[in-house]
Amino acid sequence: MNWTLEAIKFKVLLPDSKGVKFLDIIKSVYVGNLTALITPKRLGNFIGRNWFLKRKTNDITLSTVTGNIFQLLATLLMAFSSFFYLFLFKKEKFLSVSFDPLLMFIIYGIALIIMGYLLFTNNWESILKKIRLLDYFNLSTDYLDKISFSKRFRVLIFALLRYWIFILQYYILFSGFGLSIDYVQVIVLVSVLFGIVTFLPSIAPGNLGTREAVSIFILGGSFLGVELSIVSFIVWIVNVVISALIGAVILLSSKKIA
Repeated sequence: MNWTLEAIKFKVLLPDSKGVKFLDIIKSVYVGNLTALITPKRLGNFIGRNWFLKRKTNDITLSTVTGNIFQLLATLLMAFSSFFYLFLFKKEKFLSVSFDPLLMFIIYGIALIIMGYLLFTNNWESILKKIRLLDYFNLSTDYLDKISFSKRFRVLIFALLRYWIFILQYYILFSGFGLSIDYVQVIVLVSVLFGIVTFLPSIAPGNLGTREAVSIFILGGSFLGVELSIVSFIVWIVNVVISALIGAVILLSSKKIA
């Protein structure tokens, strides 16, 4: 479900996607997960997608990057909501970090407003044009301002649906470990965890270890923190390692490798 939603998001953003079979788009997403595994912060997913689809590099790369940015917007939105919940109700006493929920709420709120404004107006194109890396790869951003508001909104919805899949995975695993933690607490934990991890640098393959370390940090080294770290590792195995292995099988079995 996770990667099918990502494929739908990619298809919505990809220009002239009607000429591409949806199954091929799904396969390209898995191959992209393979190349993302060996790049910092899993930013190299566009490499595998280009490799498999063999279409216009500019369209695939920018569609992938745009989809990643909308996924970041979903992460900011969920973190913002969770910090607001912590400030408003202050129920989650198991969170042992000393951050001020109000301060985090304000910081993530400002970031959310700025990113939301850029993504839902045409100002993002002018900013992207200033990135020299795009010039280096000879990428044109002209098509970005042609993405309709409704299409951008749909992409955000799919990004949020992916986020809820992650939350469901954590909840199922917590239940499997027999931990007495309710669904709202899982939402807060995952949202705070993802919100913090997003802005932490990592050079490990597939961002390995970052969520696990932060899991222990936000729960103060408690038993629940260790369990959250283990759950985060299992979620990483399922969503990163297994999907990368599927991508490797698809790539090796495809005639398009030639």
